[in-house]
Amino acid sequence: MTKPDTLGVQSVAPILVVEGLRTFLTPDRGGVTIPLVERFDLSVDPGERWAIVGESGSGKSIAARSIMCLVDPPLSSTADRIEIGGLDLTDASRAAWRNVRGQRIAMILQDPLTALSPVFTVGNQLVETIRRRPVSVHDARDRSLDLLRQVGIPDPALRLNAYPHELSGGMRQRIAIALALACEPQVLIADEPTTALDVTVQAQILELLVTLSEKTGTAVVMITHDIGILPEFAHKVAVMYGGRLVETGTVSQVLNTPLHPYTQALLRARPGRSSSAERRRLPVIGGAPPDLFRMQRGCPFAPRCEAALSTCSEIKPERAMIDGRRVACHLVTSSMGTAG
Repeated sequence: MTKPDTLGVQSVAPILVVEGLRTFLTPDRGGVTIPLVERFDLSVDPGERWAIVGESGSGKSIAARSIMCLVDPPLSSTADRIEIGGLDLTDASRAAWRNVRGQRIAMILQDPLTALSPVFTVGNQLVETIRRRPVSVHDARDRSLDLLRQVGIPDPALRLNAYPHELSGGMRQRIAIALALACEPQVLIADEPTTALDVTVQAQILELLVTLSEKTGTAVVMITHDIGILPEFAHKVAVMYGGRLVETGTVSQVLNTPLHPYTQALLRARPGRSSSAERRRLPVIGGAPPDLFRMQRGCPFAPRCEAALSTCSEIKPERAMIDGRRVACHLVTSSMGTAG
């Protein structure tokens, strides 16, 4: 597998543009509207692979579902701009989105059984998805076999007649990927697709996603809590905390010279860095993630940040361009200055 930093991905224009995405929770009893995702921005080039990282509850999955218009009441979302392959979907209806999902953008879920119906065979589900386009049953079956070969399924003709429960977890995840690729989307969002798999199968699935991205030019946005996969998988990284993007940049920038205190704390907490002779207590980030039901004026990470300034608890920092990446941190901007 070729390392992302050596791929030299080039593009004419971004394939996915998200600007000013916001997602809210409005309680049924008419309570105060609670912001879950605030001012989320993302620009992804064709064939580019992004990773969105952060602790559980940081807003990663909600942001991804909001991009695809997959949030339902009591959740709601708005955006200044959402564009996929040049198609403006900012104010698109749900009916319009149904024609876009699968065709231009698709999602791989953490649990493949969520995406696969237990009462239909693998072949039934692939053929039905492919025939959203005007193709014959015969051609759809041929395409299904080709997809299963692409994702590394052995004996694809046999597996077409299998039900999801008859397959291993790794094989189900490969079929879920094939299902997501059935209509050749330009963008693939993968929401923790390897969490429920053992380490060996995780590596196989990640390598599969990289290979498919390189061969087809499909852009991939991976949601993950596993920072260890970034060097082999991603070109760029977005770090989220408390529903906000706190740092974005290339993998090399974020892993080698992290600027935001939260990014630095995440990297310090990575396991497996010391030898058995040097075992020590794994560093943890003190405190707890922010309670989104309690409105905060300042930076959501301020209560846990050892270097917080007085300004941090009063004013939410805006993202600024520093050293070629965007960072939202008063401490960083005050010490390094801003540009762009």
